[in-house]
Amino acid sequence: MESIAASIHFSRHGSVRMEQRGIKPSMVSLVLSHGKVIRRQGLRFYFVPKVQSKAWNPQDIEYVRDLIVITDQQGLELITCYRNPAAIKAIKRKSKWLRKNQAEVNRETRLKLSDGEKSGIRLTQQGGVS
Repeated sequence: MESIAASIHFSRHGSVRMEQRGIKPSMVSLVLSHGKVIRRQGLRFYFVPKVQSKAWNPQDIEYVRDLIVITDQQGLELITCYRNPAAIKAIKRKSKWLRKNQAEVNRETRLKLSDGEKSGIRLTQQGGVS
């Protein structure tokens, strides 16, 4: 995991949020190097469990307490990071992937098709007009 922390690219949004929230790159590196990962919604959520951090230097524990680092699916770009004591519980409740409600998608498709048939316009498979 050391290579992940060394090779990560900080997105513009992630850099701004780190600065606004007073989170140092060294803190992010600690979480990426020694933390656990939860994969949800096409992202990686890194955190250091309280049990694991008990063996650390007290100063390091304070740095990473309740710190969540979010990266892309490959773990190559930091998207954002924040502190939240209840974050792990909320992350675990998230769905595995972001997706539209399938029933809503089906309804929209039916409406488009019925509107196209009424007006005599033929819709392409991508939803465009031909």
